Amino acid sequence: MIIDYPLTILPCVSKVYDLCTRPHVNGKEHLYRKLEEYFDDLCSNKIRSNMEDATPHDLLNRLNAGWQLQRRMSFWVMAVFRYLNSYGGAPERNSYRADILFQKAFRTNVLAPVATRVTTAMMGMIEEDRSNQAGVDLDLLRNTVNTLKEQFALPASQTPSFSIQNEIDATNILLRKLPYDMYFAEVFLQSTSNYFRAQSTVWLQETDIAGYLYLVDNTIARELDRFRLSISAQTRHELLDVCDRELLTEQKKAIFEALDDMMSQDRWDVVKLIYKNFSRNSAFLRATSEAFGKFIYEAGLRKIDNRQDAANPSLYVSHLLALQKKWQGVHKLCEEEKFMGREIEASFEKLLHKSIPSVPESIPGKPAGASQVSGKHLLVRFCSRLLSKGGEKKAATGLDETGQGEEGMDLEKKMDSVIMLMRYVKRDLDVVEELYQDRLAKRMQLQHTVGIDTERIMLTKLKMAFGHALTHRMEGMLRDYELSTDIMKEYKETSKRDRFSATVLTNGWWPRQADPFASCNVPDDLSDARQSFLMFYKLRNGNRHLTWNNSMSQAVVSVKFGAVGYEFDCSMLQASVLLQFNQVPQLAIAQLCTTIGVEKEQMLVVMRDLTEKGCPLLRLDAKSGLYSVNQAFKHKKRRFRIDQSQAKETGEDIRKAEKAANEFRNHRVEAAIVRVMKTQQGKYLTHAELQAEVIKQLSTLTEWELKDEPRRLGAVIESLIERDYLERDENDRKRVRYLA
Repeated sequence: MIIDYPLTILPCVSKVYDLCTRPHVNGKEHLYRKLEEYFDDLCSNKIRSNMEDATPHDLLNRLNAGWQLQRRMSFWVMAVFRYLNSYGGAPERNSYRADILFQKAFRTNVLAPVATRVTTAMMGMIEEDRSNQAGVDLDLLRNTVNTLKEQFALPASQTPSFSIQNEIDATNILLRKLPYDMYFAEVFLQSTSNYFRAQSTVWLQETDIAGYLYLVDNTIARELDRFRLSISAQTRHELLDVCDRELLTEQKKAIFEALDDMMSQDRWDVVKLIYKNFSRNSAFLRATSEAFGKFIYEAGLRKIDNRQDAANPSLYVSHLLALQKKWQGVHKLCEEEKFMGREIEASFEKLLHKSIPSVPESIPGKPAGASQVSGKHLLVRFCSRLLSKGGEKKAATGLDETGQGEEGMDLEKKMDSVIMLMRYVKRDLDVVEELYQDRLAKRMQLQHTVGIDTERIMLTKLKMAFGHALTHRMEGMLRDYELSTDIMKEYKETSKRDRFSATVLTNGWWPRQADPFASCNVPDDLSDARQSFLMFYKLRNGNRHLTWNNSMSQAVVSVKFGAVGYEFDCSMLQASVLLQFNQVPQLAIAQLCTTIGVEKEQMLVVMRDLTEKGCPLLRLDAKSGLYSVNQAFKHKKRRFRIDQSQAKETGEDIRKAEKAANEFRNHRVEAAIVRVMKTQQGKYLTHAELQAEVIKQLSTLTEWELKDEPRRLGAVIESLIERDYLERDENDRKRVRYLA
């Protein structure tokens, strides 16, 4: 709306020019006093007179038009000053003084008298818009806000230094408080707070939490869109604070009470709204993320915390992959919010360290071992299945949450999936290394591996994910195994013993395994073949010493039940037991122990494998306690493998792996302490100083490993003191020094 004021710019410019060129008795002070009087009269009689009886809508229109007219007149007045300055006609070379006087006159004579009416009109338009009334002129509202915001906005560095008192007062008013704050921002924020405080209660009574959050999100977006870029950045920030406080903070308890229900119902759109609106407050965002992380952990526990999962590593991995896929999808939906990402990672770390209440591969006749197994152990078991002959079908990771298989998931994708889960157990990677190395050794020694190339692919993926330190020993095992294969080719060419094969392993690469059957009696045929290979190896390699591992030795046994013949792969001890029944039809357990040379507990494990339902080659007479050949034996395959309990992982194996990893950690910290103390040349260090230096020494470790080192430091220091590597200060027990 354009208002035709009974005023043109030309008379104003002419008047200013006349005042500036007329000689003045008191010089510049008299000139600026005359200019101020003229501007006051201009604003009072010409601009404000049109606003006296105006409606609220017209009032805002006329205020905006008057301000625009004032800006144009101010522009031309300053042009006159610049012109006169060029020719020396102005009493002072400062064009800003007239502009400030003009703005002060407009604020004092136009805005101040109608300020209350202007504020009321603006708040009325905002209330009408919030109540969805039609015909609200939002452009007029934005223009009025701009009018208030533009007034007296000169930077302090451009404000001239006035000598007269009224000009100093004008400058102080300019810099002290703006009309935008007095007549709009403060009133607007207070009314907004009152409105939303009452409205939030009404909305919660009329709708559920999901509907309430949608209303809040739409309302905040509408509040910001109403003014767009008209309001200042500070007011925009304060408006968001008011909305958050009245609509979210005051209702935080109700929102968090409904959060679990929303996540249980997969209402991730609502969760996204919570994150979106709480993201402006880090404390609330952290609380939301903690609730989200707790829900993930509890949902995961419901999936994996049972004996069925412990008995089936593939099922355990499939559940975790389904959960991980689901939560990563939710994280992506929420625009990868960083707090949510941290909670997802922390929750999966807790799940993989959660103990499951059973050890599915416990072996009768062996130590009972641990009663619980954690996720890192099951991941290693899954990898072992995946890389064993015939184990790929069992290790089907492509299961959705309903348990249905996903066809077409190749071996490398399964490897990538399990490595993705291993990233959550970085804190215990050394334990994973020990367990994986032990499983790899058994697969290769028992010839159960799917192939060296496949094993190398898996190790390459592990090295890319976790570094060379994790895999360098296992890579050495593969090289050792390939070298042993070349040795056997050369041996078979010279000895013509095609049915005998030996794997030569280097102690430095392979895990040290105690051989419980080291003293057992080897069958004659096998003993002769061993002696032949031993002579060949000594001639080839000089003084290298070989030690046979009977527990890992394998044999192929041929047997006939009537007219049906079978061949089966078994351990050397199982073969020794079966060969005894060529001589005697029935044998007691004591006779077998004496003949073969093993303990009764060890023999019971072997007899269990030979009499169990899966492969009942022998049968036990309960009355006499004698074993005999099961003449009724039948099997659908002509060649098969007999289960070998000694190849299974027990609770004792898990404890050994964890103990070895813990000892390695202690040695690592001990070495760092000794290096630090040696550099001090006999000086004492406090525990805090020593801890800081040790952490620097171990800076190559991952973030997860460093968390445990400070707690380990005290125990390691005590151990070094007991072994006379360190000594305490007699006056301060927290100070230690190195003993050379």
